[in-house]
Formats: sequence, C-alpha cells, structure tokens
Amino acid sequence: MSLCGAFFLGWKMEVICSWLAAQSLGAYVLLASVGVAYQAIKTNRSIAKKQATINFIQHELNSDDILKAKAIVKKLKKTDTLLDFARKDRVDTEEFDAIVRLLSQYEFMAVGIHSGAFDFNILLQMKHGSTIDTHKTLHPFILKLRQDYNRESIFKDFERLAKSFKDADF
Repeated sequence: MSLCGAFFLGWKMEVICSWLAAQSLGAYVLLASVGVAYQAIKTNRSIAKKQATINFIQHELNSDDILKAKAIVKKLKKTDTLLDFARKDRVDTEEFDAIVRLLSQYEFMAVGIHSGAFDFNILLQMKHGSTIDTHKTLHPFILKLRQDYNRESIFKDFERLAKSFKDADF
C-alpha cells in the first residue's frame, strides 16, 4: 500500500480525489462569494460617501444661517472691517458669530474630507474657488484668533484643505 493509501486507510483514490475536488470547488465558491461581498461593501461605501457630500452641499446652499453669514462676511470684506471683529471684545457680536459660523462650516467640510466621510473630488469640483477665496479672506482673522487665544489649532483643518485645493491639479 502506498503512503497515500495508508494515510487514507485504504480508501479508493477516486473517492479521495472526488472529495478533494469538491472541497476545492467549495473553497473557490466561498472565495468568490467573499470577493463579491467585499466589492458590494466597497461600492456601498462609495455611494454613501458621495451622498453625504451632496447632502452637505445642498444643506449649505439652502441654509439661511450660512447664507446670512456669507452676506455679513462679504459686507465686512468690502468695508475692510473683518479683522476688527477678531478682537476679544467683539466676541458677542452678530458679525463675530457670522464669521465663526462660516469658518466652522468650512472646518466641518475639511474634517469630513480628512476623515473619509466626504468625497474630496466632488468638493474640489464644486467648492474649489469659494474655499480658496474664503480662506484668503478670513486667514488674517484666523491668525488673530490663534494669537489672541494662544491656540495654533484653530481652523487648522480648513487651512490644510484650502492648501490642498490650491495644490490640486484642477
């Protein structure tokens, strides 16, 4: 009796080969099923990420708070008084609230991108110019807040996002 025959206690080789072939086929089916499931999960994640991004943009376009904040910032930019509202004694003003509301919206967008919740390419296409312009407009305000509150991390994600938008091959 061969070593193989002794191992399988004398079973016929055809039976053993059939059994191994069935096990291999089962393994291939299982592997294919895992691959299909992985692809489905990956596709669902991509769709969910894009949907979250579109929802974010729609919310911004329809939010009265954001639209009002943008109007206030635009007015302050025209009158060159934005930096006046970065002072600690102006924290309780409507203007300060509007500026911080707008900055917080961009910070939220940046964190969403960096965490993988939002789609970078969609936001790059839809928010490229406004993100760079808003950062350019509000950067002195951000620097003043960082200095006055001794916190270098204030709106840091927004700053990184604006830089990545500037550097993007768009």
